[in-house]
Amino acid sequence: MENKDRPIAFYQGRVEQLTEVVNKLEKKSRTISFFRLLSGIGIIVSTYYLFKAPQPVLWAGLAVSLVIFLWLVKFSIRVKREKRFNEKLLSINEDEIKALSGDYSAFDGGKDLLNPDHAFSYDLDMFGPESIFQVINRTCTLQGREALADILTRLNTDTKFIGRRQKAIAELRSKSQWRQQYGATGLLTEESPDDKGQIENWLAVENKFYGSSFYKVIITLLPAITILAWLAGAFGFISTYVGACLSFLQLVVSFAHIKYTNHRQGLISKRIDILRKYYQLIEAIEDEEFTSAELAEVKQSIFHKEEKPSKSFAKIINLVDLLDHRMNIVLTLVLNGLLLWDLNCMYRIERWVNEFGPVFPRWIKAVATFDALSSLAGFMYNNPDYAIPEVTERDDFFMHMEHGGHPLLSREELVTNDVIQEGDGNIFLITGANMAGKSTFLRTVGLNLVLAMAGTCVCARRFAFTPVQLYTSMRTNDSLQKHTSFFFAELKRLKFIVEQLKKDEKCYVLLDEILKGTNSKDQHTGARRLIENMIRLEGVGMVATHDIALTSLEAEYPKNIKNIAFEIGMENNQMVFDYRYKEGVCQNMNATLLMEQMEIF
Repeated sequence: MENKDRPIAFYQGRVEQLTEVVNKLEKKSRTISFFRLLSGIGIIVSTYYLFKAPQPVLWAGLAVSLVIFLWLVKFSIRVKREKRFNEKLLSINEDEIKALSGDYSAFDGGKDLLNPDHAFSYDLDMFGPESIFQVINRTCTLQGREALADILTRLNTDTKFIGRRQKAIAELRSKSQWRQQYGATGLLTEESPDDKGQIENWLAVENKFYGSSFYKVIITLLPAITILAWLAGAFGFISTYVGACLSFLQLVVSFAHIKYTNHRQGLISKRIDILRKYYQLIEAIEDEEFTSAELAEVKQSIFHKEEKPSKSFAKIINLVDLLDHRMNIVLTLVLNGLLLWDLNCMYRIERWVNEFGPVFPRWIKAVATFDALSSLAGFMYNNPDYAIPEVTERDDFFMHMEHGGHPLLSREELVTNDVIQEGDGNIFLITGANMAGKSTFLRTVGLNLVLAMAGTCVCARRFAFTPVQLYTSMRTNDSLQKHTSFFFAELKRLKFIVEQLKKDEKCYVLLDEILKGTNSKDQHTGARRLIENMIRLEGVGMVATHDIALTSLEAEYPKNIKNIAFEIGMENNQMVFDYRYKEGVCQNMNATLLMEQMEIF
């Protein structure tokens, strides 16, 4: 595949480039501040001497100084915004360099997404510190974060869908700079969990002005008559009292609806920065060309009629900004007295909501989809030695993993195994000593299946599979709040898995030391009957156990059961683990030896 050094070389090159850009912008910002200070001094000096002896040259000096000062203020804002954006890009690349060395602390691991009741995510360390989510997650929006979590936990088993998703992620992998621009744009504005709900509430408020023929006429006619009255009064054609009365009438009309206007403005004004953020992300999608079917379709979904989505989005931002002028008491009196400002703004906002409100959720979904897929693409880019899975269409189960490893282990610690498993009702029965690698092996298989169905790369040299639903029972917890013992919690979990197998859908099951909450005889009998039931229901998967007696099932079900074992070796009276399985039954157990070495007895 690609050169393994390519990601680190790319990020290091970006850091060097962006550091230079940020330094230049910092220098430019200081220069602007210096000249802004000079122009400010020019304003003060010109004003001082104007009071002493007003002369045309001093008026000219004041005007020039004022124009230069205002231009420099505007220019300074633009430079600072550009500097902040490039600083964010710089930190993105610095964080990626740390991530390639195994430090993912800069990224959100989704601790709040931990769910012990989920079909597999809790057992496979999908969320939390040092989780697969933390390794992958580069989302810049809360909606994208939810979409990424959804992709990783709600597995899509449609082969064509997975193929389309792979192509979309592969295309985004090749757009590293675009992904970084997209991410930096989103990360500059922090979201809160209630932003989406508040915006949805704002969109759902019932219109009061738009759709009414009365208000459609009054918001145009009344300001026009009022302004004409004031002009006529200024030229002496009529009394200025007429203009004043009409302005007062406009204020009365505006204040009669002030509660509604305040409510609707309050819902959206505090979220204007979030709207700008999504507007910029929509614009980034709109301006980029995509060839893969999924990305092209998502991009197409943001268009409405002939107008560009970004232009439509910009309209509402501009309207909310205009409405916010009313927050100044002097401006609100003048604007409402002359232009019926509140009603005019609200009428246009309502018209926008009426036209684009139904499209708005599509915009947010599109942003979230690109956000989530960009994270998966970044994971693919950062691991050029990982395999792109081959999705096979078969009636029975098939998985062929060559040199498969656990994606959370560092390159130095990584030990790989090969797996060929095919046919329904096929179960690997795994025995082995403590700490020999049984649980890690189960998670290796489970995580790679999840990554494969998410459409990204897997930690293997080759990975071919048929998509399946995944279920695990590896880390069952008791619950005092739910009055559930450890053993009963595990029984509920196993019952849930059996119910899924009975639905006659393709399922892959990972079980680790099941029924350990009861005595050894019950554990053996229960585990044996469960495995036999899985075979009868054509379940596929792996079962890790310390119960060597269960391995006799291979002789009874030679077409369904395969015994594999993780052994330990001894060197200088010390245990040595190679973490590679061998066919057969484990011959060495180490619990007693471990207790002796730890001087427990």
